[in-house]
Amino acid sequence: HTKQTDVWAIGTMMAHLLLGKPLCVGKERSSLLLAMFKIIGTPAKDNYPEAAKFPFAVKPPKKYKRGVVKCFQRMMKDEDYAKHAKAIDLIAKMLHLDPRQRITAVDALKHEYIQTYAENSATAKSFRDMYVNDWMTMKKDLVHSDVDREKSLKRKAMLAAIAEENDEADDLYDVDDLLL
Repeated sequence: HTKQTDVWAIGTMMAHLLLGKPLCVGKERSSLLLAMFKIIGTPAKDNYPEAAKFPFAVKPPKKYKRGVVKCFQRMMKDEDYAKHAKAIDLIAKMLHLDPRQRITAVDALKHEYIQTYAENSATAKSFRDMYVNDWMTMKKDLVHSDVDREKSLKRKAMLAAIAEENDEADDLYDVDDLLL
């Protein structure tokens, strides 16, 4: 685990937040790697040649060129892409297959997107108000979800207790289904 691994992770999280869904999806390691290669390119002489040295390295069935920016262009509406162009540029610099080609954490903090974000968030009252509102909404949602979960658990426990008292099978409530 290195700083460059953290840069990669933050890049994938930023992409997820921007797109509203994960950038790369796969059920297994091989399908996830294939999804990643389609976006960041396959290991090659110009794109992380050392990857072939890893013990479990598998040669991909097809070679893909690096296309992070192109991927965002296809996945976003034109106006959204234009609005977030600086963030996409930063994400593209974070998502290099070769850790030595990735932007460093220090350079990422100096990136125009981060600098603009920091300036706007430090001075804009509307940003602070939105931040507080978001936290209060999230707190309220979490508290209500805990209450709903507690009510659901109490209901399941009550139905289980009733089922234990009555040895007769009740077609209306299948307690086993409720407790799963």
